[in-house]
Amino acid sequence: MLHCQDAQIPCRADALGAKVRKFSTDESGSLVVFGLMMFVIMLIVGGLAVDVMNFEARRLRVQDTLDTSVLAAANLNQSLSPSSVVSDYFQIAGLSSSLGTITADKTQTSSIVTAAANVDVPTLFMRMLGFPALKTPAAATAQETIGSVEISLVLDNSGSMAQNSKIQNLRIAAQQFVNQMFSTVDPGKLTISLIGYSAQSNIGPAMMAQLNATSQQTTASCIDFTTADFLSTTLPSGTLNRTSQFDPWDGSSYLPNANGSSEYYHTCPTDTVSYRRDLFFQTDQNTLDTAINAMQATDNTSIDLGVKWGAVALDPSMQPVVSNLISSGYTTSAATGRPAAYSDHDTAKVMVVMTDGENTARPTINAPYITGNSLLWYNASTNSYSLYDANMGATPYWSSYENAWLAEPYGNNPASGCTTTTKHGRTTTKCAYPADAGYPNGATNWTWPQVWNVFPVQTFLDAIVARAYGYSTYAYSNADTTMSYWDSSMNAWLNAIETQQTEEQMDANLHNICAAAKAKGIIVYSIGFMTTSHGASVLTDCATAPSYYFNVTSSPNIADAFSAIATNINQLRLTL
Repeated sequence: MLHCQDAQIPCRADALGAKVRKFSTDESGSLVVFGLMMFVIMLIVGGLAVDVMNFEARRLRVQDTLDTSVLAAANLNQSLSPSSVVSDYFQIAGLSSSLGTITADKTQTSSIVTAAANVDVPTLFMRMLGFPALKTPAAATAQETIGSVEISLVLDNSGSMAQNSKIQNLRIAAQQFVNQMFSTVDPGKLTISLIGYSAQSNIGPAMMAQLNATSQQTTASCIDFTTADFLSTTLPSGTLNRTSQFDPWDGSSYLPNANGSSEYYHTCPTDTVSYRRDLFFQTDQNTLDTAINAMQATDNTSIDLGVKWGAVALDPSMQPVVSNLISSGYTTSAATGRPAAYSDHDTAKVMVVMTDGENTARPTINAPYITGNSLLWYNASTNSYSLYDANMGATPYWSSYENAWLAEPYGNNPASGCTTTTKHGRTTTKCAYPADAGYPNGATNWTWPQVWNVFPVQTFLDAIVARAYGYSTYAYSNADTTMSYWDSSMNAWLNAIETQQTEEQMDANLHNICAAAKAKGIIVYSIGFMTTSHGASVLTDCATAPSYYFNVTSSPNIADAFSAIATNINQLRLTL
């Protein structure tokens, strides 16, 4: 037998092999190696994440600063240069080193600003992999342009505007508003309708000539709307009811002359009264300035009527009317195609509604007293009147000259057909012939429009009706010996002649027409000019949103509200 000592080398080889075989099958300590490998990998991934997070955080800061700065620089009302604005934003953010080139193209009605930046962030861990920094470019562009703008300027011209210099300050503020709009909108892209309202709104003879309206009178251009008409921005179909030209406020027991009552108190003055005439679809600043400067404060307040016409002036259904007004020279060809379709998103439709109060009851003449022959006869030679009442039998005409009921209007027919009687020392002549205005100095049967042109309603009742029938117009009490009132018979006459639309119904009209306008996409701003809490409430309801209502608490500050609205309008293209 051969022993190891006899062959030492083979024995050593066997021992080494045995050790190798044992090592290859020994698994102790393998997790330590794996853990070291995973640690290295996690360290690398974590380092990459830190570098990427640092880079992304700076990139977002740079992009946000770019976006904000170019928006501010593109503002049409920005007085600083675009490069100064963008540079200031980056300096404040501590990112000046990242800012690159700035380009701008700015006109009165358009502004485009583009800025570029570089995001360059040194790495902490990725540099070990051969990436010493992460870099990327950034850019932003902002554009503000004013497209076409249609504006209805609905302004309160009621009597209360005469207080605290309100009408004077309104003129200044409205003219500044018009100037601001014309200076920021390209020629041909702006139309403004001026709607001045009080108890009524006179649209003027040119506009009235385009409408299908009744013709009981042809010297004043106002329309009476029904409650249903305030549910739509369009004019009602069919024949429009032209407002009677009358004075519901003034009153006297003295007979007027036939020259006409004061225009000052007429709910719808004649068309020759320039300070109470609206303008529609105007493209000329000077024309609007002249009309604004002529505004005066008279009469009651009908906000609902003003807003109705403001909405009509923005409704596309008026396009045929505008075409005719262009042909007649009332407005220029720049108004062609106005009002634009509601679907035209390049056109902003805006209504600005201003009042210093709230709706007050609106009177209208009732149908039987609107047109046709009246109950009144006039004798020019004696400036006297006769009132007809068929119920008085053989003497159906009460004469203001005789203060008696006669067989026919005083002054009719030659004297040869009349009988003369003397009673209590006073001689009275009564004629039995049919009424005939054809004789010299005869009596003329007036139409109702003629009556209301001369007689305020209250004067007609006090000076004619009350005297003819002996109705009471005054009463006295222990509390107030000067208190004036009409008895039930006089009130019955008044209610037959005239209807008062209540403030509550007018508020409902205003809510409905404002809602109809907003539903069509018309943007409604409202201004409460030292108004009441109720006035502020209905104006806030009318506005597109509460933030679109401006509360003015002092007379001079009205200009600030109009200026703010003009600025908002010029920013509409960014928000529409």
